[in-house]
Amino acid sequence: GVALNEHFCMEVSRQAGIPTAQTEVSDDGQALVVHRFDFEDDGATRKGMEDLCSLLSLRPEEKYQSTWERVAGRIKDVVTIAAQQNAALSQLADLLLLTYALRNADCHTKNIALLYSSRENIVLAPVYDMLTITVYDDYAKNPPGMPVEGRSTWMPGKALERFLQTRCGVMPSQVKERTERICEAI
Repeated sequence: GVALNEHFCMEVSRQAGIPTAQTEVSDDGQALVVHRFDFEDDGATRKGMEDLCSLLSLRPEEKYQSTWERVAGRIKDVVTIAAQQNAALSQLADLLLLTYALRNADCHTKNIALLYSSRENIVLAPVYDMLTITVYDDYAKNPPGMPVEGRSTWMPGKALERFLQTRCGVMPSQVKERTERICEAI
């Protein structure tokens, strides 16, 4: 049921208004097809894509050895145009809230990426890998893949709100609205 799980979670992301890669499930329900999202509007020109694992100089097997703070910091380093940086961090905030709402313990630095066509045109990639662990008894109690303020728990208290405000520029009233939108989508 992993393909159906992931497709459902991707649909929640889309319904919540978060940029999300288009997906579909194979007829037998065993495979998830994620449509390409790394092309310009012309459908022919490919954009560059770098995941945060690479941007943080981590080896693929180290994909869980980071924090949301490091991810946000690296995005700030790479995306230097203010409007694009604000948009990327706002989208990162939505991704983090969605990760917590769905309990996606598999959110790591290889599942967050930047797309670019030039140094002046860098955006956060749409959500392309999202699933809930709550339906799997063996994994349901796994903690988040990356900590917030050193806390690897699904009950981060004020740490999550502080992170969103200080690192992503999302104020508490916006967090409430975004959380409600995600909950409605679920």
